Amino acid sequence: MASNKRAAHGSGTIRKKTVTRNGQDYTYWEARITTGYDTGTGRQKQRSVTGKTQKEVREKLQALAVEVNSGTYRDPCRMTLGEWLDIWVENYLGACKPRTKQIYESDIRVHIKPALGAVRMENLMPHTVQTFYNALASDKADKPGLSAKTIKNIHGVLHQALKQAVLNGYIRTNPSDACTLPRGQKAEIKPLDEDIILKAAKECGKIVTAEEHNVIGGLGEAVCSLLSEKLPTPVRRVGVQDKFGCSGPAWDLLKLYGLDAATICKTAHEMLG
Repeated sequence: MASNKRAAHGSGTIRKKTVTRNGQDYTYWEARITTGYDTGTGRQKQRSVTGKTQKEVREKLQALAVEVNSGTYRDPCRMTLGEWLDIWVENYLGACKPRTKQIYESDIRVHIKPALGAVRMENLMPHTVQTFYNALASDKADKPGLSAKTIKNIHGVLHQALKQAVLNGYIRTNPSDACTLPRGQKAEIKPLDEDIILKAAKECGKIVTAEEHNVIGGLGEAVCSLLSEKLPTPVRRVGVQDKFGCSGPAWDLLKLYGLDAATICKTAHEMLG
């Protein structure tokens, strides 16, 4: 006679398994635990964990049993990060300004989704996110790595999305909390070489400064201050104007702010008249 007994919540089994892949045998340990029952079908809902040793699997099983028996267990989230980011952008950015939302969408589309979009939320580990940040900072064959400030902005977007995922119960912790961001190197322009600047002003009669920096408080402003006191000379400053910045690939940003070679040359020709 068939038994109608159900496995108790939190009960589990451990077994040793061997699989053959490409002619090679691999042995590991697997544990399965009953986490509940499907309210629609009445079937058991089980979670499996694996490990190299029986001890490792037993410890994982015991940890899961504690969660199940205490009522704190949550089923793993099968959603991918890309799917969650689509939901987050659509439903949780209502309070953002339109421009801010556009920047977030750009960071997600250009950087986050291509690298992490296919990763399931339950599999998104701190080291996975850290590897992503490190790759953003690394130089490529045709493009330099992103600046520390740009990576910090991308991190801000990902961190906010994952923070909401934690609040929604999709993941237990925010994996980006444990990551280390690259530190930017501040360019030094002091002491200012006054002799070279004054010599160039005398010989050329006009000066064009170009800097990957805001024009306020940067190299151009220092040059203007020097020349206004010692040798008044027309100056054109090329740099980031007084506006809100945005993130993106380094070369695209240089072109956006007029800091690419073609725009700098055009400005110099216009200055020389």
